[in-house]
Amino acid sequence: MIFQNPWAWIGLIAIASPIVAHLLARRPARRLAFPQLRFLPATTLRPIRRARLADIGLLVLRCAILATAVAALAQPWWLSADRARDLGAQIARAIIIDTSASMQRTAAGGGGAIDAARREARAREADATRARTGETAAPAASVAGAAAWLATQPMRRELVVISDFQPTALARADVDAVPADIGVRLVAIPIDRGAPGPSGPGAPPTDAAADSVQLLAGPAERAAAAAARAAAIASGAPPVGQPDRPVAIVFSQFETRSALLQASRPIDEGWMFEIVMAVTTDAAVQAAARRAGHPATDIVTAARGRVDDADRLLLFTTTPAGSLLSAAIIQAVLRASANEPAVSEQATETRTADELRAWERPPAAVPPSGSQPVGDRSDSRWWWMAVIALLAFEWWMRRRPRALPRETETPHARVA
Repeated sequence: MIFQNPWAWIGLIAIASPIVAHLLARRPARRLAFPQLRFLPATTLRPIRRARLADIGLLVLRCAILATAVAALAQPWWLSADRARDLGAQIARAIIIDTSASMQRTAAGGGGAIDAARREARAREADATRARTGETAAPAASVAGAAAWLATQPMRRELVVISDFQPTALARADVDAVPADIGVRLVAIPIDRGAPGPSGPGAPPTDAAADSVQLLAGPAERAAAAAARAAAIASGAPPVGQPDRPVAIVFSQFETRSALLQASRPIDEGWMFEIVMAVTTDAAVQAAARRAGHPATDIVTAARGRVDDADRLLLFTTTPAGSLLSAAIIQAVLRASANEPAVSEQATETRTADELRAWERPPAAVPPSGSQPVGDRSDSRWWWMAVIALLAFEWWMRRRPRALPRETETPHARVA
């Protein structure tokens, strides 16, 4: 027997209520004939409290009604042999589709790689008893959430990752972090090696785009900030960003930094969140932050404000303008503002088929337990039917005529 809502058993405390009610109940006073009482003045008959439990059968029935109702609320499910075999044949799949920039290339069989991945995901969904599919540009970051959902499923479980499996998409450590009873299936989408790699917009820079990424630094650090930007461009970052993604990096010594911070407001557009995410997750930025001893949360503070009468994404940083970390931040901002994929996404190297097969494992049979839900299955309806039947029997017991005990009447004495 599996109880899907075991906390409901706390309701058994309510069984004390009919016991207390029986103890506190009063009964009418009985009239006894006694000859000598006729010489005493009449008094009002008052009910007396019971000194002990009465109607034990009715009390037991009421307690049984409460216990049965609590059992029904606990959502019982009888695990028979047939049901256990049925669960053993079922499988739950969590499917992760890689939507990174490298998946925008052409697949080896023609068509887009991302389209081939989605077709593969639909086929895996149709073959599963229960499935959940998610698309993400960072498959490794979604593995933990998919495994957590699978842990709630009382059947065989399998994690499916569909990607071109560039080295940055998934690592062996990510797969090893998945619980051992969850199967892992890695579906590789072959990429056409002769197709051009992903790239951002190739429009030539214009005067409007030339100022899309501004560096706001104090007089003493402007030269250092310009040198950091030159170093970022020399390392492969685009020199300009898109005009519709204006960004301003505000360094600590900028004259009106405090005024900008006070007048700023929270970011509220999708491209702003994309740039902030790209900067905080950039590998070069994280490496430079660790080298400088800065925590990742202190790299930048994002806000929205007006600079030169134009709304911009403001990235406040406390790092020195000429430091390696500043150059890494500028490089990441230039790439994100230009909507250019990272260098790792432009690479053509992928995991080998033998390497992926070594990471895979079949799903293990997981018998359901009391802490695991079994979906909408429940045998509580039979318990509720029993509650209704007991209520009807209790009503009959209360309404049935009761035979009162006969009282022997004492004969009155005759007065001569």
